[in-house]
Amino acid sequence: TDATAVDFTVLNEFKEVLGPQSGQVMAEVIAMFLHHAPKLLTDIKSGLNERDIEAVRSAAHTLKPNAAQLGALRLSSLCSEIENMALSDSLDNAAETLAEAMAEYQRVKAVLEAEEQNYRNPQA
Repeated sequence: TDATAVDFTVLNEFKEVLGPQSGQVMAEVIAMFLHHAPKLLTDIKSGLNERDIEAVRSAAHTLKPNAAQLGALRLSSLCSEIENMALSDSLDNAAETLAEAMAEYQRVKAVLEAEEQNYRNPQA
């Protein structure tokens, strides 16, 4: 299910770190992630198409901790795999891993969009 795309323990720990007024901040952090993640995935895809190892590594490296911070642990792990492939100059299986990451992002997006709305409208 989509619910398993995000580890809510991680998400709630991040919210606690932000403190009592964290709702709006969480909504903004989620919105920024949802805005930037598709471009980073596209950058990985473009890098693979152009055999630009540094572009692949850089985009995967950027997306990895951002996904992890919001509890999207499988997405983060897939980004780590792609980053490691780029670091070892072996992109042979990276397209398959990217396809998995793109599908996983859609699952994460569905969950985080709902969470963003919950943070923006806590009484709803």
